[in-house]
Amino acid sequence: MKLVLEKKDSGLVPANASSQKKLGKFSEGERMGVTIEVMRSEQQLKMWWALCEIISKVLEGRYPRKSVSDYLLLKVGHSERIEYPDGSHVLSPKSVSFSTSQEVMNQIVDSVLPIVTEEFYPAADGELREELKHILWPDLLEVERQQSYLSAG
Repeated sequence: MKLVLEKKDSGLVPANASSQKKLGKFSEGERMGVTIEVMRSEQQLKMWWALCEIISKVLEGRYPRKSVSDYLLLKVGHSERIEYPDGSHVLSPKSVSFSTSQEVMNQIVDSVLPIVTEEFYPAADGELREELKHILWPDLLEVERQQSYLSAG
């Protein structure tokens, strides 16, 4: 059973209705063992979907952002094998929902950035290129701003 908890004061409490319902199945005072994983941040979720949306625009909307996400996840191996009774199989991308740990999401993002840089960044132009640059290399953008400021002064 997987629960989503958040820290409040000195304890952990259910973060959503589903987790509250699951936790309600336990008796008062019942002991349980838990393994804690830090979940990825909402900011990282927004960055992921913004990246997929920009790539969708680079591809002139031929593929919606969900398809872009699936492509990237399959490309980096964040997938599961689904086997059919006839012996055939397909790979299906795993979810990057909030239950995905921060560590796993960091690995996915680190693996995806070279793919985006090689496959999609060269095809981007103008505003889309700047948006990709902002996501791919936020530190570089800050250096460019500082250099621009210094050279203007």
